[in-house]
Amino acid sequence: MVFNRNLKNQTTQATQVKTIRVVGDRAAGKTTYLTALACLSGDDPDSPVKRVVAMGEETENLVRKAKDCLDSKQEISPNVYGDGIEKSYVFKIEFKEKSLPFSYPTVLGIQCKDYPGEFFCDLKDKNNPELLEKYIKDCVEATGILLLLDGTARRDGYYTDCIREFLIQLDRSSSQNAIPNRRVAIALTKCDREELWIHRDSPRDKIMARFQGVNGQLQNLKYIHVDYFATSAFGMLGNEYEISNSTVERTDDSGTRAIIKESNSRLWRPFGLVEPIYWLYTGKRY
Repeated sequence: MVFNRNLKNQTTQATQVKTIRVVGDRAAGKTTYLTALACLSGDDPDSPVKRVVAMGEETENLVRKAKDCLDSKQEISPNVYGDGIEKSYVFKIEFKEKSLPFSYPTVLGIQCKDYPGEFFCDLKDKNNPELLEKYIKDCVEATGILLLLDGTARRDGYYTDCIREFLIQLDRSSSQNAIPNRRVAIALTKCDREELWIHRDSPRDKIMARFQGVNGQLQNLKYIHVDYFATSAFGMLGNEYEISNSTVERTDDSGTRAIIKESNSRLWRPFGLVEPIYWLYTGKRY
């Protein structure tokens, strides 16, 4: 684990904390993503990340419970709809010396909210209007949006309808909001699967091919800047012959449900978790 109790209550004036909302369908991997992010360590020599510090009791509780699920090879429980508005998870991400270009920030402070997948569904179906409005208002106030798409899903029409309504609401609100050129990071999840791993360096092309309708919704946005990323919370095992660090429990058109094979930090190599957050925070890619 990456907890450092000497640091958990400290704040650094030089590090600005920016707010990010994690949005996506049910079982897209949102909570697993945040858990993997919190468990990043400096054991991977190829990663620029030195460590990630979970800040505050609520964040530590989230990660502790989720890590217990990972260690016992169980699926991580989803959030309850309505709770995500109140729960914020705060992380400090520190980078190794000389791992980033000169003048790039080497410490990020982020405050995340993990939206339940039911919010994503309600965008299309217009259910729970009062709760939906509450989530939208909360989302508009964030610095950036991380939109996770299960790269193994075949739900282009459904995703398109949900994302269309989400972007309409966000774009409309952003025109009157103090945040110009709001950033939305579109990230394919579960890229440890073979059919996605081979496209990890070209996520935009894969998104355009797999989710053609979604891609159409991402064009001609006046107040939103979009970029594309590939991620895997479980990552790969091995060096010369890499294999997925996940065991598939179920797969169908709605996507893939899987559990981790190896949660030992010396072997566990999550992929692409920090890149979208860094871009949302700075507008730069490293």
